[in-house]
Amino acid sequence: MLLCKGNSTCANDVGNKFLYARLHCDSVSCMINQGQSIIRYTSSKYANIIKTFGYVINDFSPVVGSGAIFKEASHIPQGITYKQILSMSSKLKSRLGEISDDILVQGSRAAGTAKITSDIDIAVRVSPTQFQKLVKEYFGSPNVGSAKERTMLHAIKTGKIQSGEARLSPLRKELERDLNMPVDISIIQKGGAFDKPPYIDIK
Repeated sequence: MLLCKGNSTCANDVGNKFLYARLHCDSVSCMINQGQSIIRYTSSKYANIIKTFGYVINDFSPVVGSGAIFKEASHIPQGITYKQILSMSSKLKSRLGEISDDILVQGSRAAGTAKITSDIDIAVRVSPTQFQKLVKEYFGSPNVGSAKERTMLHAIKTGKIQSGEARLSPLRKELERDLNMPVDISIIQKGGAFDKPPYIDIK
């Protein structure tokens, strides 16, 4: 197996996963979903022997039929189908475009280390100036010592506004129904504590 560069342990391990995918998938979206999980699993466990991502296309070409299609797997969060990412992208862009078009998936779903119960972390990234404007818009001037003020100060300190404060709860719940998994949407400040990879851009 070219992906494993001749390493027999890797080849046997990954080969079994490819075989499982071929036997159980009946659509391109399923293959893409399984394939991106295999890529991330192999990249993590056998990082020292992998040469390029492109070799995976050779292993899947009999089923997928197009390297260009399969390359999309690298832009799909773990556990999400190609159809779901297209729908999610459309909703996020249409509903969040006025805030920012810099929308990312972070955390375990981007890293490929998610568990079945893991949520998908969606970050709307804005400049420090825009972040300050949004804090003022969402929190106003809360009473000193109030719970709202404490929440505001925490948002400023961490560079993150949660979905509730950002009035994104309806969208979050809608995506949870679409994806059948917990969803977290937050606005993060560029360069802040939560602005860290791995990222998958929502295009």
